[in-house]
Amino acid sequence: MERSGVLRGLRPVLIDAVGPIAAYFGLRALGVADLPALLAGAGVAAADAMVSLAIQRRLRPLPVVVCAIFALTGALAYATHDPRMLLLKPSIVSAGLGAYLLGIAAHGPSLAAALAPVIARGSADRAQRWREAWAQAPPLRRRMRLACAVSGALLVAEAASRAVIVFRFAVAQSLFLAHAPGAIVIVALVLIVRFWVQPAVARVMAGPAGATR
Repeated sequence: MERSGVLRGLRPVLIDAVGPIAAYFGLRALGVADLPALLAGAGVAAADAMVSLAIQRRLRPLPVVVCAIFALTGALAYATHDPRMLLLKPSIVSAGLGAYLLGIAAHGPSLAAALAPVIARGSADRAQRWREAWAQAPPLRRRMRLACAVSGALLVAEAASRAVIVFRFAVAQSLFLAHAPGAIVIVALVLIVRFWVQPAVARVMAGPAGATR
């Protein structure tokens, strides 16, 4: 993998994990209180989203969501005088995504439509194979719906676990410990995709006979 590819892969980690932690402890070392320090740390992701929006010059959902959640958690932190509210941003994202996955898992056509662009990769032939396989292969539908439901449940559980950690431990400890549930869930999701979803998609792309297995 080229260096640029590695940097692109590390960018979310640097922005969402390393950046806020470094900003918080750096400002705390300078005597800044918990709330302003956490606001500065949380603002790293919001600032990145705004820069991305300015560079690409088009409205994308992710930067809008990041900024909206930053504003919400910041307002809650000031209203409750509890800086830990700012640490709930990842929980809100995970809970929202988890609820979305659980929703489309319960409604097959929505799941098929959500997966189609990812599987087709811009290929009309792959898109047609996917539509035919989804319509004709109940085992494929069951597998995909189960994988989506399990993934959604894991994300909701991760959101709840992170929230418990945030309110159970001090801010300095939570900044580190709150990433543990997310790391575990990421590993679980990678395994689900690698060993449960990808083999089924590969059989679909291999032809109609493979999709029914």
